[in-house]
Amino acid sequence: MHVLLALAGIVAAQAPVVVVAVVSTAAPQPALTELEGQLRQAIAQEAGVRAQSAAESGLGLDQARDAGWKCDGAAGCLAQLGTALGADLVVHVALQDGVALLQGVDARKGLVASVRGDWRVDGATRARRLARWGRAVLGRGGTLVLQPTAPVRVRVSGEDIAAAPPVTLVQGLAAGVHVVDAGGKARNVTVAAGASVNVVVTPAGAFLEGETPRNAPAGGGNAMRWAIAGVGGGIAALGVIAGMASVVAAAGAGGLAFQQYSALEHNAEGYLVARAGQTRAEVEQTRNLVVVSGLAGMAAGLVALLAAGVFLVGLVVGLGGAAWAITG
Repeated sequence: MHVLLALAGIVAAQAPVVVVAVVSTAAPQPALTELEGQLRQAIAQEAGVRAQSAAESGLGLDQARDAGWKCDGAAGCLAQLGTALGADLVVHVALQDGVALLQGVDARKGLVASVRGDWRVDGATRARRLARWGRAVLGRGGTLVLQPTAPVRVRVSGEDIAAAPPVTLVQGLAAGVHVVDAGGKARNVTVAAGASVNVVVTPAGAFLEGETPRNAPAGGGNAMRWAIAGVGGGIAALGVIAGMASVVAAAGAGGLAFQQYSALEHNAEGYLVARAGQTRAEVEQTRNLVVVSGLAGMAAGLVALLAAGVFLVGLVVGLGGAAWAITG
């Protein structure tokens, strides 16, 4: 037993240690220096890794520049820097509008991984994120490929992720089971080292690729929502047509009433009298036509008001259905 333990200790002692240099080719700035330091600490926590100190990497970087080394952040020149620094891996750190841009470059093999993300988050989330990023640039851990149907907040093992279409990568996850919470519904997802797992994220929860969202209506939720929008549009169109027809009818009835009223004549006492050549029966008939035409005009006006209401209802339903379909 003691012999086995001694052999295990010898093997562990002989296990190669990966030397990592965390550097930046940009001009020094407080935020960048802070990010470098925190990332260096996170990488140093990984087993079998020795992270060079800021002073050690900085001195080597200055010497390389004095020797004529120049780099724009490309993998080739970063690999050269790794050789000059005596590092197996160079992690290049940059900031662009507050977004962290990281590259892990093997001095012999070239680019290992690149990571992009927001590091301006609270302490607990930042610690998880930097630990994950550290594993990612070392080429360790697995990846969740989130495929959100719309921008959504997702929690992956306690870390808040702002997921946006078409895909959001969650790199450097430790091998094992991770809890993915979307829409307030959590599920377990198993991630293997060096592997990727596709996860579709919807307001109904997270689903592995190929699964059918349990809360989605048969035939697809968007089909039903666009159908509602279409029905609303049809109602609105019907309201417009009915309204236009009613306005035309009201105008016609009013014109007819005016025309018929113009054919009437009153005497000094205000009674209707016949014009030349008109019988009393014709006078009564004309008067009745005036009344009927006026009532028809009023009815057509009421229909126009109802049509306007139908149009508004259809417009609200149509726009609401379209918004529902677009936002998912």
